[in-house]
Amino acid sequence: MNDLRAQLSPGWSGVNIAITVVLFLIAWPLALLMVGYIVWGQRIGLDFARPETISHVGRRLSGAWRAGTGSWSRDATLSTGTPTDVRMNETRASEAGSDASDATLRAERDALARERVAFEKERREWRESREPLDS
Repeated sequence: MNDLRAQLSPGWSGVNIAITVVLFLIAWPLALLMVGYIVWGQRIGLDFARPETISHVGRRLSGAWRAGTGSWSRDATLSTGTPTDVRMNETRASEAGSDASDATLRAERDALARERVAFEKERREWRESREPLDS
């Protein structure tokens, strides 16, 4: 007899298909989440047959959320990632000449350097969190 836990692993098993059909009958958005789990669950490291992966994926998602929203509170940025004071400097630079445009470039380079450091930190934390799953 097949083990139910093994059939809950990501993939097109009979149990996963039955759960998906029932979820489509109850609430189709949940069924779409189940289809996503079946297709991409292995790639993101989520496996309902191993409950410890659920908390691991939750920690990764919360870390990514904190990293994304943390940058909102540090400084007001535009959607391009350029601080708003740099945008103001750009308008002043067109009026003041090359000295102001040099200051703008320096400010943008500083902002890029801060973003690069934050990205490298996130990448390092992600790799460290992946090591237990890879072994």
